Amino acid sequence: MANILDNTIIHKLPKAIGVYILKDKNGEIIYIGKSFNIRERVKTHLTNKTWSAAPHLANPLRAYTNQVDCIITENEPEALIKESELIKKHKPKYNIMLRDDKQYFYVGFIAQDKKTKNNNLEKAPYLVITHQPPKTKNPAPKTYIGPFTDGKSLKLVLKYLRKVFPYYTKPHGILPCAYCHIDLCPGPDPDLGEYKKNIAKIKHVLQAKKPRVLSSLKKEMKKHVLSSIKPLPKIKISKLKYAACLGAISLFSR
Repeated sequence: MANILDNTIIHKLPKAIGVYILKDKNGEIIYIGKSFNIRERVKTHLTNKTWSAAPHLANPLRAYTNQVDCIITENEPEALIKESELIKKHKPKYNIMLRDDKQYFYVGFIAQDKKTKNNNLEKAPYLVITHQPPKTKNPAPKTYIGPFTDGKSLKLVLKYLRKVFPYYTKPHGILPCAYCHIDLCPGPDPDLGEYKKNIAKIKHVLQAKKPRVLSSLKKEMKKHVLSSIKPLPKIKISKLKYAACLGAISLFSR
């Protein structure tokens, strides 16, 4: 077994934002995480005798890690999305242990039916952050997206997304709310077709399908900026300006 605790190995890792992937001697992924500084975070994992994520346990990452891979990202929100994507794909042993311990976060898309007095909103879901999706016999996989390890970063991602794609955070009443006046809420009488498209784009970003969303925004910009002679709705202008400011490169900033 290679000595992963050798400082020369750890020092080859970048001091950058991104995702790190720990593997055992058989090449099996045992843990995936993210950090502002990959080198320092991995060093902490592999030198501490106890595991900070579960102090009551001896550190299994120190005992079993034999190889470290990493993926550098442009910023922390992108690292969060990539980490979630990889955890969902590979289901590493020690990530699953933490998920079962309710330390992870999920984004729920909850139907407003029977929870609002406004019949126009029955098909317009609102978004919530939760630790554990409810367990049902017939779960709807698209209703909850995750797991995410960092609640603070997840809230930051949703904050950015709400500026581009306004969404509800609770059942809405028949009158405008405070968020309606700052273009963060679709209001009591939304365009349901447009709202559903926006919800789909939010899901795509959270599921690491950001290029699809950016491509859609580019087409929308080109369509309206080059060919439209009618005034655009305020919400569309907001979305187009935001996409243009980001250069259609990223939905997030550092």
